[in-house]
Amino acid sequence: MIGGETPWSTRRTAGRSNPRSFNDANGDGEGDFRGIIDKLDYLHDLGVDALWLTPFYPSLLADGGYDVADYCGVDPRFGTLQQFADLVAGAHERGIRVIIDIVPNYTSDKHPWFTKALHSAPVWVLGNHDVPRLASRIGLPKGTDVEHWVTSNGTDPSIDPAQAERRARADALLMRGLPGTAFIYQGDELGLPEDLDLQPADLQDPIWERSGHRFKGRDGCRVPLPWNSDSASFGFSQSGHPWLPQPAWYARYAVSNQERLPGSMLKLYRAAIAARRRWIRLGDEAEWLADGEYAEYGLGWRVSSGLEVLVNFSSDHAIRLPENATVMLNSRPEITDCANNQVPPETAVWYFRGTLAARSKENR
Repeated sequence: MIGGETPWSTRRTAGRSNPRSFNDANGDGEGDFRGIIDKLDYLHDLGVDALWLTPFYPSLLADGGYDVADYCGVDPRFGTLQQFADLVAGAHERGIRVIIDIVPNYTSDKHPWFTKALHSAPVWVLGNHDVPRLASRIGLPKGTDVEHWVTSNGTDPSIDPAQAERRARADALLMRGLPGTAFIYQGDELGLPEDLDLQPADLQDPIWERSGHRFKGRDGCRVPLPWNSDSASFGFSQSGHPWLPQPAWYARYAVSNQERLPGSMLKLYRAAIAARRRWIRLGDEAEWLADGEYAEYGLGWRVSSGLEVLVNFSSDHAIRLPENATVMLNSRPEITDCANNQVPPETAVWYFRGTLAARSKENR
């Protein structure tokens, strides 16, 4: 906080991009800075306020780019420092801030810091961020060993894709409805599931070898994005040979399809981000709604504008809304209104008490 002002990040939405899988402009099968620059309008239309770039520094790729060899350079596979400057300038022109992933606790074993650390006291690393994609993970039964599930190619246990999609859509409104900064990992706004079709010969994550082939690793959430269902590599690369193969079923999730499809996941994200910008204020805190069914079957909260969010976690029990509730957003495209003022199972809604017109007048 500077000068008593509330930080910009307290209610913003940030998109997290792995440059290698985002968009390939030079046709070598790997994403690059020019590819991101070409899609800045897409990010602007999505409504993100910031772009978080995963490491793009020179690296031997022993750990997906997190083994940084030089924190002051750009790996040539992504472009040049000038192209990075162009990316930042283009983002700023569209009102998008750029966040870079410094990761000072990761270095290549060729970096001077690593060499010195071998002769120093031990350093503990407590976590990582690469996990199976939300649209698949959220459909797993409670207590599932996620690593085993990934390595079984999603067969042990299998998930109900329709249920997983319902839950992922509800999560979209849950996360965007909370105060603070909301982060989006590239492809989550498309509802991309984990790619469980990758074969051992395709895998590039060193975890596969280091685990003695017990865990396939994180490549399933790193597969390049599908932009156009009718193009080679789904519009990711003109080469037709992305650095990780894309499954045929990616066509369904392509941006080109979702922009035409009413109620698509992409349109839900865009609507939620736009509404979030209007109704969730800087410095907001959640006032938890703990009455009755809310506490037993779901989670509800209110922010200072009067917007209320209700998420029904139950798989078989509807939750009743207040009698005067006006629903503004719901996570189920097949539901135009919440019948009998009830929120179905595995559904999230944003609503106001009273009319939206009256609430809009109060918040001018």
